[in-house]
Amino acid sequence: MGPDIEYIPNTNLNSIGLGGRSTSFGLPPFIQSLFSERINIVNDDQDNIPTEVNLCDETEFLLSYNTSPGATYTWKKDGEILSDENGSSLMVEIPVDAEYPYEVTYQLEVNFNDGECPLIGIARLTFNQSPNYGNQELVTCRETTEDTPVYDFTDIYTQLSDAFDIPLEEISGIFYETEDDAINGENPITEISNFQNTTGISSIYAEMETFQSCKEIIEINLLVEEFPDIFLEDESLILCQENSDGILLDASGSEEENTLEYLWSTGETSAKITVNTGGEYTVDVSFQGFECALSKTFTVIESNIASFDFEVESSGNSNSIQIITDSSSLGEYEFTINEPVNFQDSSTFENLSPGVYQVYVRDQLGCGISEKTIGVLGIMEFFTPNGDGINDVWQISGLLQTNEEDILLQVYDRYGKLLSSFTNRDRGWDGTYNGKNMPTDDYWYRIRLTDGTIETGSFTLKR
Repeated sequence: MGPDIEYIPNTNLNSIGLGGRSTSFGLPPFIQSLFSERINIVNDDQDNIPTEVNLCDETEFLLSYNTSPGATYTWKKDGEILSDENGSSLMVEIPVDAEYPYEVTYQLEVNFNDGECPLIGIARLTFNQSPNYGNQELVTCRETTEDTPVYDFTDIYTQLSDAFDIPLEEISGIFYETEDDAINGENPITEISNFQNTTGISSIYAEMETFQSCKEIIEINLLVEEFPDIFLEDESLILCQENSDGILLDASGSEEENTLEYLWSTGETSAKITVNTGGEYTVDVSFQGFECALSKTFTVIESNIASFDFEVESSGNSNSIQIITDSSSLGEYEFTINEPVNFQDSSTFENLSPGVYQVYVRDQLGCGISEKTIGVLGIMEFFTPNGDGINDVWQISGLLQTNEEDILLQVYDRYGKLLSSFTNRDRGWDGTYNGKNMPTDDYWYRIRLTDGTIETGSFTLKR
C-alpha cells in the first residue's frame, strides 16, 4: 500500500480504498507454519508421514519432494537456512569426523507462490553405527545336575548394554532355536524369560535390533553351572556400641575355603569381615571362576546400654518413679527395682513407700544393664519425742547417702514462729525450742529441695 491509496471512513466498517488496484494480506512465517500442510520428504508415502529416521551403518541419506514448476524450495539444517540448496531434493552426508550417534534435523519449505501457505516437511535423522555384538554366552544356574536348566533370554540385553555401553532401552531381540529360523524369521521362541532347555540344546540364535535400525543375527551359547553346595541362611546380629572391636560376619561354608570366592557389598573378598556400624551386609558366594553365586544377608542391629533419667512423683506413702531413657539409647529395654530380677516392660513403678531404691534398666538385645540409686522423699506425718528410740526426731526420709543433696528444712508453730532450721545432713528436729519441749500440737514445715522446689505442709507432735 502506498500514498495513492484512499482511506474511506465508514460507519460500519473502516476500509481501505485501493483505487481500482488489488493487494493481498499475508501472515507472518511463524503463524503460517501452524496452518501449513505437512509433506513427506523421507519417502513417497504421503498418507503416513514419518519424521524420525534411524539409520545404521549409513553415511548419507536422500531427502526429497515432488518438483513443481514455479515453486520455491527452502532447506534448513537444525533451524539454519541452507542458502546454496534450492532444489526439491537434498543429499544428507555426515561429516567424516562425526561421532555416532550423529543426529541432525532438516526442514523443507515448498512455496508455490500462489498466496497459499507453504508446505512443510521435517526429517530428524539419526545415523548409528552397528555395535557388531558377535557371539555371546548366557549362563544359568541350577541346584543339581538333575534339574532342567532354565534361561531368561532378556538377560542378554543387560549383558550387551553393559559390554557395549548402550542404553538398555535401545536393545531388543527375537530368539530362535536354529540359525535357519533366525534367518527366515520363523518359529520364534515365545517363552523368552522362562525357557526350559528340556532338549539340551547348546546354543540359540537371536536377531538383535539396536537403535531401532541396526540388526544382527548372533549365536548365544547356553551354559549351565551349579550353585555351591553350602547352606546360607540370612542372619540378624546385635552390635553393642560398647564393643569397640566391632562384630564378625562369617559366611564360610562346608566347602573347602580355597574352592570358593566371596564378594561382599563392602567390596571385601574374604570369607569373614568385621563391621562397626549397623545396616545390611550382603555376600555372594560362588565356586572360583564361576558366575553362579548364593547370596546371604547379614542384618546388623545396633544397640547399647541404656542412658536414662527419672522423675519421682511424691504423694505421702504412695509415690512413683518414671524411668526416661535418653534418645541416644538405641535398644529395647525392660525395667526393675531393688534387684536385677523380675524385669517388666513398663518404665513406671507405682505405690512406692518413701525410701532409697536401686533401679535397673536392661537391654533386651543383650548389651547389658545400667543402674541408678533413686531416693523417694518421705515426710513424717507425726513423731513422738519421748526418748524410746522410735520416731524421736522429725526428719525426712528417702535421702541418698551422698553429699549431692542440699535440702533446707524449717519448722513453724501455728502462729508462724520459726522453731527450727536444719539441713538434710543434720539429725532433725527433736521437738524442742530453746531447750524446752514443745507441746503436743500440729506444726508446719517448709522444705527447700536441691532443685529449688518448695514443699510445705503440716505434721503432728505427740507426747
